[in-house]
Amino acid sequence: MNKQQLYTAGSVLLATTALSGVANAATVVTYPSTTTFTPGAALGTVTTVTSQNLANTIFSSTAATANAVNIGGAAFAVSFANNFAGSTKYSVELNPTGATFLPSVDVSLVLSNAGSFLGTNFFTVAASGNCTSITALTTKIILDGCGGVSNKIAQTIGTNANTSASYAGVLFSGISFNNASGLATVGGTIGLSGLVYNANNTSQNFETITAATVYTAAAPITGFITAGGTATANASATPVAFAYFTTSTAAPSLLTAVLAHIDISSTGALSSNLSTAVLPDSAAGITQAFSSIQVTITSGELSQAAVQAVTASNTTSPINNFTVSNFSAGVATFSLNSGVGLTSFSITVAFSGTTALSAAAAGTVTVGFGLGSNMGQAPAAMSGRSGSISLGGFNAELNTFLGSSNTSFSSFARIHNNGVLAGPATVVVRNDATGVTMGTYTSASIATNQTLQISAKDIETGAGITAAAGVNYTLSISGAFSGYAQHIIFNPATGQLADLSSFRNRAGGGGVTTP
Repeated sequence: MNKQQLYTAGSVLLATTALSGVANAATVVTYPSTTTFTPGAALGTVTTVTSQNLANTIFSSTAATANAVNIGGAAFAVSFANNFAGSTKYSVELNPTGATFLPSVDVSLVLSNAGSFLGTNFFTVAASGNCTSITALTTKIILDGCGGVSNKIAQTIGTNANTSASYAGVLFSGISFNNASGLATVGGTIGLSGLVYNANNTSQNFETITAATVYTAAAPITGFITAGGTATANASATPVAFAYFTTSTAAPSLLTAVLAHIDISSTGALSSNLSTAVLPDSAAGITQAFSSIQVTITSGELSQAAVQAVTASNTTSPINNFTVSNFSAGVATFSLNSGVGLTSFSITVAFSGTTALSAAAAGTVTVGFGLGSNMGQAPAAMSGRSGSISLGGFNAELNTFLGSSNTSFSSFARIHNNGVLAGPATVVVRNDATGVTMGTYTSASIATNQTLQISAKDIETGAGITAAAGVNYTLSISGAFSGYAQHIIFNPATGQLADLSSFRNRAGGGGVTTP
C-alpha cells in the first residue's frame, strides 16, 4: 500500500508520498538581470542558478581584513515545488554558507499560474502585507506567516483576473554578504539553502530549498608567457643567419625574432558589487583591471651588436618601440599603458641585417601589473622564458681514427673555420667497431680562417679516454661556424702524410656538401 502523510496548511490539505523516498524540493533560480522590481510587472523566464565567479583578490587570507569586505547587491529567487494556494500559510528560511548576510533585504512574493515560474508577476511583501514579518539576520533570512490571503492571490494581473494563480516562489533582492575570508582562496564558495515550512506548525516542513552554490572564488584575470622559440642561424651566411629570421613589415631593412608572447585572459570575475565583471580593458565602460604593465626581459639576444630595437606589439600594430639607448647589458625594462585595451602582445627584437649574430641561450621575461580602480583585480605577476638563437654550422665525421696506442701510424684531425664567426668545435668520440660513445672533447675557439690540428692523444686526454691497443675511433665533429674537417695519417718512420678524408666534411647550415 502506498502510504501518504498529510499536512494541513491553513485550510489547504497537502500530501507527500511517504514511501517514494523523494522530498519536495524548492530550488534557487536566476532571473533577468534588472535590479529594479515593480510590483505587478512580468519577471521573465528563470533558470536554475549557475555559480558566478567572484574575484578572490577582493579578499585577504587574514580573516579580520577579509571579513571587513562587504559584497552585495545580489538577488536570488526561490522557486517552490508546491503550488501554495491563496489560503496557505507558509514561512521561508534562507541560510548562507561560506559567508554571512548583512541584515538587510528586500523580499517579493511571486505569483504564477499553478506549477509555473515562467512569465511571472510579483508584488513586494512590504507593500502588500502578505507576510507577518521579515527578519534579516547574519545567519538567516526568515519570512514568517506568508500567504493565507485569498483575495491577494486572485488579484487582477494585467487585464484579466487570474483566479487560478498560486504562490510560485519568493524573490530576495538587495542581499549582501560579508565574513567571507575563505573566498581569498580560489575555489572557495558562497551558497544558499533553506526550508519552506508550515507557518501554523513550524515542525512541519513543506519543502527543502536545495543547496546551491551562487558564487565561486576565482582568479579574476590570468596571464601566461610563451617563449618565442629558437631561431637557427646559418653560420656560412654573411652576416650570420639572417635567412632564418623574419623581415619586419615596419622596417624592411631590419630582421626580427620573437622573444616572447604575453597573453591575458579576456574575461574577469565579478567585483565586490556582485554585478560588474572586470575585464583587462576599458571597453563598453568596464573598469580597467590594471593601470599599467611592466616588462623586464633579460636575454643574450639583447646584448649583441646587431640589435637595433625591441618592439612590443599587439596583433594589429606596434605599441612601443625601444632603441638600444633604452636598454643595456642584455636587459630591457619598459612599461605599457593598459589604456590601449591589451589582452595579448608580443615582444620582438630587431637586428641590423649587416652585423653578425652570436648564439644566445633562452633568457627570462617577467611581467607585473599596476592595479586599476577595481579593488585589486589585476593579474598576479608572472615570469617565463624568452626565445633563443642557435648557430647552425658544420657537422663532420671521421672514421677509423687511430688511437694513440698505435705507434706505427698517428691520426690527426684538422678542423678549419672558413666562416665569419670564431667558435669551438665539439668532438664526440665513439668506438669505431661497436659505435659506443666513449667521451666528448671540446676544442679551444677556432678563429675565422684558422685551421686547428688535434692529435689522438689530445682528444683522448680531453675526453677522459684511456687508449687501448687495437681500438680505433669514429669522431663526430660539429661547430657553430662554417668549416670542414680532415683526417690526416702520419708515418713517423718515413715522415709521410696522407689525407684519409675521401672528401672534406663540410657544411654551412647543418648539411654536408662536397667541395
